[in-house]
Amino acid sequence: MDAQIIAWSQENSQLLKPISEIKGTLSQLIDIPYHGGNLPGFEIKSQFNLVYSAGTVQPKQADELTNERSSTFYSPGDRTPISGQYELINPDGESTGLEVTSTAGHPFPPTKQADQSYKLVDPTKHKNSHS
Repeated sequence: MDAQIIAWSQENSQLLKPISEIKGTLSQLIDIPYHGGNLPGFEIKSQFNLVYSAGTVQPKQADELTNERSSTFYSPGDRTPISGQYELINPDGESTGLEVTSTAGHPFPPTKQADQSYKLVDPTKHKNSHS
């Protein structure tokens, strides 16, 4: 088993360094449940370290989210990310003057012309139902 773990770690490109040492211990004699009775046995424990990069994620600032929202285009059939009013954009990236309301998780409707897309112009504002 230890040899398989070491071999796996040497082939895994996500690890920063392969596993080089596995510490194993046998515990005290223990009773292993077996068909209504117990058998004497040992518990084997293995310990090793995995070294990998967790990656870095920078939280986005509110103004970045607003800019990203207003510059992201969605195609017909894409899932709606945020409920709201979406403007229909022509193939040249200009507004057609038409808007649709789309609900988060639902697909955008088909367009009359090819290569048209949708752009969020007004996210739905949810009112707090508790007064």
